Amino acid sequence: MTTSPFGPDPLHLEIHGGPTDPVSRHVVDIDAVHHGALRYLARAEDMALQGVKLTMIATEVSMAGRIADPVSVVARPVEAFGLVRLVSRLRDHLEDRRDLTERTRTAAILYGEVDHTNAVAMRRVLTGEDAIPMSRMWGPADEGLCSTSPRDPDVARWYAPTCSDTVLPEFHAEGLYGAQDLKIDAVTVVPTQVRPGLAGLLQTTHDGYAARTPDGMHEADAIDVHRRILSGQDGGQRASYVIALPGTSSWDPADLRRDPHRVRSMRPNLEGAAGHPSAEARLLPEVLRAAGVPDGAEVVLVGHSQGGMTAMTAAALPAMRRYRMHVVTAGSPVGRAPAVPSVKYLHLANRGDVVPEAEGAPNRPGPNQMTVTTGPERGLTQTGEAHDIGAYVHELDRIDEARRRGDLDPKLEQYLRSMDRAGHLPASDTPVQVETTRVTLRRV
Repeated sequence: MTTSPFGPDPLHLEIHGGPTDPVSRHVVDIDAVHHGALRYLARAEDMALQGVKLTMIATEVSMAGRIADPVSVVARPVEAFGLVRLVSRLRDHLEDRRDLTERTRTAAILYGEVDHTNAVAMRRVLTGEDAIPMSRMWGPADEGLCSTSPRDPDVARWYAPTCSDTVLPEFHAEGLYGAQDLKIDAVTVVPTQVRPGLAGLLQTTHDGYAARTPDGMHEADAIDVHRRILSGQDGGQRASYVIALPGTSSWDPADLRRDPHRVRSMRPNLEGAAGHPSAEARLLPEVLRAAGVPDGAEVVLVGHSQGGMTAMTAAALPAMRRYRMHVVTAGSPVGRAPAVPSVKYLHLANRGDVVPEAEGAPNRPGPNQMTVTTGPERGLTQTGEAHDIGAYVHELDRIDEARRRGDLDPKLEQYLRSMDRAGHLPASDTPVQVETTRVTLRRV
């Protein structure tokens, strides 16, 4: 079991979203609102036509009553008057519908303009038009060196910006913010172990951080595809696939120029925070095909930090609709990511981890989206510990233990049953065979 700095605090979960959350009923997509408004307007126009027809019918009824028997002379006009009143009420309702439609369309357009503005700003950053200027690096020097630096003499001895013998790595901002083109570098089979429960799912991503190039010489960014073959009590077998997506691999801009295998840089973070698929997310359908995942397979995308954003945006791609999917994220800012109704999402956030809120938008609750906050209260100084994937694995171990005892929150228990049915959460006594295919990525 992975240890955690959190200690033996009692398990306390905050759960938002899922089918039993009343707020989930009110979560809507902007495009759906816009399309709904247009359909609503079409129905309103239909009502207008029906009103015209009813007016014509009322006139015909009234005219017929005048030439009929004495009883009809009174009854028919009364019926016609009732129809005219109905038409009047329909017209009032029609105006109300038109007004509501216009307000809904206006709201959708305003939301759309905000999204468009954000997208334009993000595109300017990603294309380098508004890239953050990168100054020359200031490196520590031995006392007495570069004392002619223009900085404060008392401070200058600690820096070497003007040393003639100081070699700084070349760096261009486009390496950090520029467009990425990725390809599959290698597909290999690697040994692996299986752990049950939610902690076992995230452990696959934890292990993915240690991926290396096929020759074992260098660290690499890779996607591990775990094929789990479960044996049932009836002797039958079924397979499920766990896709492990680790987070940012390097915060050092210079690494991007030196190592083509380190592809999880700042740009995917910016793209994911805006809800746009990164190069890795766009490549994921090809990765799954290369790893032999068949159409219709049960697939769970498991991502930590940046990997969670990759999982969210990849799951929304049309090419991924060929699979039956779940998504699990840990410590990921995914509030702006698109959600597909046919996919079930479970988002995990440790208390004290500010990364899940880094994009400035809370996770949207929904019948198919649940956010679980766990861990003890910690200050911002503990963010590094709270964001560490080992801390998340530890918290999921505690959730798994609560589930085994039968005292897990019923809302979360019910939500996890769809993952049970998909074969992603095999019980500890279920025979499981695992085959892991590692797909190593490379910058083009």
